[in-house]
Amino acid sequence: MSAACASSLPADLLDRAREFVAENLGLWFPSERTAELERGLSGFARERGEAGAAVAVRAMLAQAPSRAVLAALAGHLTIGETYFFREPAALDALASVVVPELIARRRASGRVLRLWSAACCTGEEAYSLAILLRRLLPDLDDWSVTILATDVNPGFLSRAAEATYRPWSFRAMPEGVGGAWFVERAQGERTVRDDVRRMVSFGELNLAEDAYPALVNDTNAMDVILCRNVLMYFAPERAARVIERLRRCLVPGGWLVVGAAETSMADFAGFGRVGFEGATIFRRDDGEELAVPAPRPAGRDLPAGEPRGREYDRSPIGDQGWTQDAPPHPSCGLQPAAAFAPETAPEARGSVAGAGTPDPDHAGAEEAASPASRVRELANAGRLEEALELCGSALERARLDGELHYLRAMILTERGAVAEAGEALRRTLYADPDFAPAHVALGHLAVRLGRRDEARRHFRNGLALLERRAADEVLPEADGMTAGRMAELVRFAAGHDEPEAAHGRTLL
Repeated sequence: MSAACASSLPADLLDRAREFVAENLGLWFPSERTAELERGLSGFARERGEAGAAVAVRAMLAQAPSRAVLAALAGHLTIGETYFFREPAALDALASVVVPELIARRRASGRVLRLWSAACCTGEEAYSLAILLRRLLPDLDDWSVTILATDVNPGFLSRAAEATYRPWSFRAMPEGVGGAWFVERAQGERTVRDDVRRMVSFGELNLAEDAYPALVNDTNAMDVILCRNVLMYFAPERAARVIERLRRCLVPGGWLVVGAAETSMADFAGFGRVGFEGATIFRRDDGEELAVPAPRPAGRDLPAGEPRGREYDRSPIGDQGWTQDAPPHPSCGLQPAAAFAPETAPEARGSVAGAGTPDPDHAGAEEAASPASRVRELANAGRLEEALELCGSALERARLDGELHYLRAMILTERGAVAEAGEALRRTLYADPDFAPAHVALGHLAVRLGRRDEARRHFRNGLALLERRAADEVLPEADGMTAGRMAELVRFAAGHDEPEAAHGRTLL
């Protein structure tokens, strides 16, 4: 670190900047990373046109953080170092065991697969997943496949949507993949093939700040989440919170893949560790006696080249399948649109066997709280069965309570019951046609089914309603997200829709 850099920020101002970055982006820069923080802040100042890092930091701290400020900060403090098929041992485990097991089970239960590349950077990881699935699913058109790719840095997302990469991004490509899945450009650049690009949808999401799992950003009911080489930049307590929220984004028995260097850095409470050759992957543990795959045999390579028919349309590998059936993934089918009269409101579903009961010590507080508040409290604590039971009971007394119907939809999607969630969202709009988050959520569900016209209609309706509200108005029904932030998420999707072939599959 140069003397000029060392003197650019007083110690107290640097500490305040460090805390600001940790609080708003989740990124932790301990003392040994001070030089890296200062370099990032200097770049941030240049981009903002400020006369030095100190001036830029003081201006940043003097006002509430805006999305533009956070995006600019993220662009200078996060590292865009990624490439196709990075850490191949983990992807090999997905390709040879985890995803084939999912495919074999889903053929009889909805043909639905949902994967999420959290902190996707410039998109190489998400497109690697798309290539992997195309190799494993020759009948891909008969499936509902979601590959969601999110990042806090909109600059990275724009580059990901363009899908054109320089040779350095291909330095770890398995043999034979390049010619099959990419179009050669000048100076050694390659562009991801259109059919692969359309499999990926991009969205801006801050793992340290935004709400997830949530219907409004499609981060629920995931089968596999990759969140690699991100947790290492978070303070331990922040990393633990992110891990817990990612756990809730997974269906029971779903899989979380983190970076090889991150597998021992946190507790990973609520997960079981599954060892593969050269990789450890975490599986959501709900206390059920679910078996895990045996380690794969040596010598299995990542799929490469063009699909070769049914060779990759395979059942569980040899005798390494589950010894006990995992819970099937529900169908993603939405019920036909209908006007739900009050007398047809959903009945209480009852609690799942073995669900706990509310703590009697808190009985007085529960009585004082509104039913919606109590349902939200139970859901946020992970007590989904209790929350669903209480929500059903409350709806028996208040059948036209839009917030309760919406909460019920959130819980159902978190449990993987997407068809029932779609019905609950439609009931939300029957009770309250101006309930913007329900329109946005129905748009995401329609996208899953390939109903793009229906999705566009819901997104437009939701955006129109949001734009009538103050940008800083907090939406308690959307986990405290502001109307402005939700509108930004919808607009971001709209901004990546022209033309579709240039940007992959988008939300609008």
